[in-house]
Amino acid sequence: MIEAIEEERLTPAQRLHRRFNEMSARVRGLRNLIAIRQASGEDFNALWRLLEDAEAEKKLAHEELAKVGRERILSRISK
Repeated sequence: MIEAIEEERLTPAQRLHRRFNEMSARVRGLRNLIAIRQASGEDFNALWRLLEDAEAEKKLAHEELAKVGRERILSRISK
């Protein structure tokens, strides 16, 4: 409930930052889990697929953040 209220207060750029940060944390966590499974000789193929998806989502969030940054700079120049 509190998280939903916090989400409403965020600007679009802040939402993008949050999404990027969450995806970055997810990628780090999955990499750690894969390393643990690799070290113990366990199968990590399912985690690898999840990691690939998370990395793609992180990349997309990063591109969206970069786009917002460029738009912000261009709006300052045109003033």
